[in-house]
Amino acid sequence: MLDTLARLDVPATFFVLGKKIAEPTRRVLTERAHAEGHWIANHTSNHDTPLGRLSGEMLTEDEIGRAQDLIGPLAHPDNFFRPFGGQGELGPHLMGRQVAGFLQSGGYTCVLWNVIPRDWDRETNATWPETAMEITAPLSHALIVFYDLPTGAMDHLEQSIKMVRDAGRHSAGTFRRNACRLFEETPGRIQVSSVLGKVISSQTGLAPRSPWKSRRTLSAGIPRSLAGHSRAPAPTACSRRKATCS
Repeated sequence: MLDTLARLDVPATFFVLGKKIAEPTRRVLTERAHAEGHWIANHTSNHDTPLGRLSGEMLTEDEIGRAQDLIGPLAHPDNFFRPFGGQGELGPHLMGRQVAGFLQSGGYTCVLWNVIPRDWDRETNATWPETAMEITAPLSHALIVFYDLPTGAMDHLEQSIKMVRDAGRHSAGTFRRNACRLFEETPGRIQVSSVLGKVISSQTGLAPRSPWKSRRTLSAGIPRSLAGHSRAPAPTACSRRKATCS
């Protein structure tokens, strides 16, 4: 995957698992990705259960803090975090108030997605580029998640990138500001908003309504557990200081 990205001059963000980057061989791959200009980010320590379905005093430290410590100096300064959706779904199961508070107080930036083409599926891993294009076609800005797993799917990464370019689209290198809210306050809890606006890509600045910095739009990962296909709503992001973005 890294060879293909380098050959085609495509930047990516690698969301890695703590338990994976702790392995020496995968640490070497992550260091190479970082050295080649890709961004390294947090995708939880274990990737077993969506964090909104878990509880416990040490939940945030075990699943987010520990992974961030393992990433260490490779981490992007904005502390990107992508939650585990489970089958690629967006909803209240992504995180509860405890996790949202931890992300905000720790200066993390929560990145979501809107294109998951099921590239991990061995039955369709030769045709996933067409699936990615089908999902991406109506979107004004797409955040695509690829899975670098030993399925042979990444043999078709170059094809997918060329299809995107042939369609007149390109890797913009930015996460655009989203006009919708990630969280809605309800009595006793925070839930991910089910009312999402226009399809724009994700990222917040330091506070709501602040200028948004340049971001990568290709999301990838060192081998990790699988998430599912979803024609998800617009991606958005969690403000570092408040539970809404506008």
